[in-house]
Amino acid sequence: MAKASLQYLNEKYGKDVADNKYLNNFLERLYLDLSFLQQDLDVVANTHQKGLTGYQGIYLDLLEQQRRWLNDMNSRTEFDEELIRKYLALLDLEEFKIREKLQTD
Repeated sequence: MAKASLQYLNEKYGKDVADNKYLNNFLERLYLDLSFLQQDLDVVANTHQKGLTGYQGIYLDLLEQQRRWLNDMNSRTEFDEELIRKYLALLDLEEFKIREKLQTD
């Protein structure tokens, strides 16, 4: 499907790609999809797992940094403590979801 779509778009709208950033972006996504689909499934699964693990680690690090920022903001009077607690609870929930996923993998 991706291959046929690329061929169709290039034949019918090829000249419009250079002038249309949205079409260009869409074609690039189709090329990525096609490239992904043509890879060996074992390689893809291994790459996917490494990418997911890396993403999860980075996301957990970001959540921890956000928690530090919120705690710092909480020590100042110009920020609403209730609102900060709400965002800290949301961070806790996000962290729980990521850590739960790490345990099941």
